[in-house]
Amino acid sequence: MKKILFIVFGGVNKPSSRYRIFQFLDNIRENGLDFQYKIVSTPQKAATRHYPRFLSGVIHALNLMKFYLLISYYCIRWADKAFIQKTILPQIVIELLIIRKTRFIYDFDDAIYVPFSHQKNARKRKRKIEALTCQLKNAETVIVGNQVLEEYALQFRNECKIIPTVIDLQKYCVRKNNQSFNFIIGWIGTSQNLVFLDKIAHPLRVLRQEFPQLKLLVICDKPYELDDIVINKLWSKETEIDDMLLMDIGIMPLSDDEWTRGKCSFKAIQYMALGIPAVISPVGMNTEVIKDGVNGFLADTEDEWITKLRNTIVDQNLRQTFAIKGREEVEAKYSLQVWLNQWHQILLAKKI
Repeated sequence: MKKILFIVFGGVNKPSSRYRIFQFLDNIRENGLDFQYKIVSTPQKAATRHYPRFLSGVIHALNLMKFYLLISYYCIRWADKAFIQKTILPQIVIELLIIRKTRFIYDFDDAIYVPFSHQKNARKRKRKIEALTCQLKNAETVIVGNQVLEEYALQFRNECKIIPTVIDLQKYCVRKNNQSFNFIIGWIGTSQNLVFLDKIAHPLRVLRQEFPQLKLLVICDKPYELDDIVINKLWSKETEIDDMLLMDIGIMPLSDDEWTRGKCSFKAIQYMALGIPAVISPVGMNTEVIKDGVNGFLADTEDEWITKLRNTIVDQNLRQTFAIKGREEVEAKYSLQVWLNQWHQILLAKKI
């Protein structure tokens, strides 16, 4: 039986790891696994936050060293194949995989080749890109979340497959009552992306003048402040779906740059799966997921955000149409049930 080492980005609470690795493994396990696997998770700097500053860096470095040694041990003594999810390993670790002839798959769903914010350490940035390039060139197969990421990966590796970040239809069930409307516009995400909500602060203030009961529900690991409009809910794996079902409209504002164009539209897919009408920025994959005016709205300028949110608020039939069409789009293209077999086949494919 094949033995596979999964090297995942930050563990089960990281959205990309949970939806791109763990839910696939869970579903294959339920249907009878035909391979053995072990999981090692990339250490996160946040795990050392409670230590004094002078110690946190040292402890994180030690955790990374332990992580690399564990990978090396499993690849030398146990694994037939490795599945590296979003993690950029040092070149020396990849060279070990090559020397040991341990084949590996590389999976990523963000534009990890560009900095999210300004990178001051140019040398460190260069090393990171060199390591990423080494992984892409030597991977048996590269799996990416969308066409933008595929274009980047194809510069280094012809064997590239697109598997979007998908949801389990059995867990994401459409809310039963689409008739009621509580004037709650919602957003879910990690705190590093809260900055994108600033893009629609003015539109929300304008709409609040028209609809005084309007609220912005933010589901996140940190709170967001905007006048008295915001309802903050702390993100939890156990409650995220129930919390999203409080939304009447789901939003995904983005700036337009190389980083955001690499995103996999997962917020929009989550909203649509739950029958929540979505209004999102026309950036990258968002324009594939949402067909403007058919299964949701695309909004770019502040005037477009005001107009399209207003239209969604006042038109119950439009919301109902978006809910139905959005769910249908997810069922056809962005569900675990559609992609599970292909993921499994790529994982166990035999390459010469």
